Amino acid sequence: MAVAFINLALRIFVHQKPAWLVLSLIMPLIITLLILFLAALHLFHNWRIQPHSLYLSAALGIIALLFITHYVFIYGASEFWLAVFFIHFSPLHLLLGPLLLFYVRGTLTDNHRLTLRDAWHFLPMLLDLIFRADYYFTPWSIKMDLAGQMVRDIRSLHQIGANFFPPTQVIMPIRFMSMIGYTVYSLWLVRRFRRQYPVLKRIPMEAVNPVIRFLTYMLAICLLAENSFFILVIRFVTDNSLDASHFMNDPLLIITALGIISIPVLIQIYPQVLYGIPNRRNWKKHKERDGRTAAGPLPVSQEDPGNASRVPVVRATLQNLEQDAGADVPISEFQALSDRIMQVMDEQRPWLAYDFSLDDLAKIMDVPKHHLYYCFNTILKTRFTRLRAQYRVRHAQYLIENGGTQTKTLESIGLESGFSTRGTFITSFREVTGLTPGDYLRSLESGGEVHA
Repeated sequence: MAVAFINLALRIFVHQKPAWLVLSLIMPLIITLLILFLAALHLFHNWRIQPHSLYLSAALGIIALLFITHYVFIYGASEFWLAVFFIHFSPLHLLLGPLLLFYVRGTLTDNHRLTLRDAWHFLPMLLDLIFRADYYFTPWSIKMDLAGQMVRDIRSLHQIGANFFPPTQVIMPIRFMSMIGYTVYSLWLVRRFRRQYPVLKRIPMEAVNPVIRFLTYMLAICLLAENSFFILVIRFVTDNSLDASHFMNDPLLIITALGIISIPVLIQIYPQVLYGIPNRRNWKKHKERDGRTAAGPLPVSQEDPGNASRVPVVRATLQNLEQDAGADVPISEFQALSDRIMQVMDEQRPWLAYDFSLDDLAKIMDVPKHHLYYCFNTILKTRFTRLRAQYRVRHAQYLIENGGTQTKTLESIGLESGFSTRGTFITSFREVTGLTPGDYLRSLESGGEVHA
């Protein structure tokens, strides 16, 4: 791929192509690499917490494969890379539609598991793999010869593709028709869910709207891209006179590329859309595990009797929450989960670990991360990072007030309270108390009152 890119750059430099053409030549490769990077980043950060997002990462990977195949076929002029990508990864294209469906369905139902009935979604890919099996065992030298023919004249694909069963001219439109069908069906699922929500009244609206908007946007962009490629494919298989230049200058490619790249970029800017819609189906299990069904008083840590009482009250009463959300929205289970969050923070004090994150809290509590995200933003009405800082600062205050500075420095107290650096300790301490740790200590030593 690097060699193909260098060859392309040399051709552009030697022939001094105009800027708009340079952009159209380089953009597919840049976008492909960016999509692959963002898909890998998304997979690394989210697969443990939001398993259904695995389908989206895989779909982005297949989209990147489509762009790579398109690039080496139209722009690359590299026999080697064309031999690598021609046919070998084509069956995977038939998985793009099912993966989008699995992701949308998992997001709406809060359930990432597949069933035996989902096996038929993989059947087209398996059939395509079987039909193309002979090519996988074709000697590499023959594949290079075929690639050389296509590099010299892209229209030779018409003759080469006719030697397969089904012919390439038939299977290529079928692949994109399959993608379009799955995308339209996924859009219908989103529309049906939106219409049924007022009847179900089971899911907080605050958790529904952002995700629904993202799913609609993502599927609309995919539908635009699929139709753009479908039009290009139909033009290519029905008109033997078209050469590579017709595809290089096609504005549909630029529109498609910009639309596709906006999806992973939007995810990085607004990752909350990946958390899905919290579903209440598993609350019975959590209630039984907690041994209680409603919010109750939280025990005070015995090691630090002053800490729990110092933590600001960020929880609202269930009655006030129901008034805010509307009497028709049952949210007592989310209030119970919010209480469990506070219980874990009070009893287990995981915030003492400097690398404690929301992912860690989700693992400790054995609940999906997006459930916690909803509780922090809608019920507790605070950010996770702010609540964590409040616990750490209160713990540091307790140590300072009880003679901790006689054997430790203020910096050591900050590290012991969970802060990773001296700077974050001072900044967080000032945000919570209005004083730096040093000012707080001097105020205590002078006998003055300190109000946090």
